[in-house]
Amino acid sequence: MMSPAWLSDILAALMLVVVAVCATRLATARLPTNRLSAAGPTGSRSSPRGSGGADSDLAHLLMCLAMAGMLAPGVKTLPPQAWEAIFVLLTAWFAWRLAGHTKVNGLRSLVSGHRAAHLFHCAAMVYMFAALTASDGMDMTGMGSGMARSLKYPALALAFAFVLVYCSAWDLVGQLSGRRYALGGAPSAGTAPAGDTATTAACRIAVGVTMAFMLLITS
Repeated sequence: MMSPAWLSDILAALMLVVVAVCATRLATARLPTNRLSAAGPTGSRSSPRGSGGADSDLAHLLMCLAMAGMLAPGVKTLPPQAWEAIFVLLTAWFAWRLAGHTKVNGLRSLVSGHRAAHLFHCAAMVYMFAALTASDGMDMTGMGSGMARSLKYPALALAFAFVLVYCSAWDLVGQLSGRRYALGGAPSAGTAPAGDTATTAACRIAVGVTMAFMLLITS
C-alpha cells in the first residue's frame, strides 16, 4: 500500500518528539527528589517524576527511534538485526513482568493495565522487523518515501494493526472519560496502574497509532 511521503515525515517527526519526551523523563527520574518534588499540604513530598515507569519510557524511546528510522531515510539508526534482538529482549521482559503481575492480580491483568499493551507493542516490532527482513532482504529505511515494502504473512500484520488501534482507542477513551492523572504524574483516585502517567499513556497512543499505520502500508 502506497502512502504520501509527507504523512510518513510527520509520523517520523512525532516519533522523534516522543523520543525526546521519554529521554527527558528517564533523565529527570534520576535527579534528586528535592529538585523534582513539591511539598504537599501536609508537608509530604511526592515521588520523582517518571519513577516506576522507566521500562515503559525506555521501550517507547527505542520503538520510536526504530520507527523514525524506518519512516524517514534521513534518520540513521541501528541495523535491522540489532533492532530485532532488542525487541525480542523487551518482549521477554514485559512478558515476565506481566506474568508476575498476573500471579498477584489474576487474569484481569491480561486485559487491564499497561503491561499487556507494552508486551504487544514489542511483539509487533519483532514481527515487523523479522517479516520485512525475511521478505526480500531490502533495508528498512524509506518506507514512506513512495516505496511500498511487503511484509510476509500480511494477515498477521492486519491482526496486529487491528489490536494496536483498539488498544490506542481504549487508552484515549480512558483518558477522556475519567482515568485522569494529577499534575506531576501521580494517578488520581487509584484509577491508573502504578507508573502509568498521562504522559506515558499519550506516548503509548502515539506509538500504537504509528505502528498500526506502518503495518497497514506494508501489508
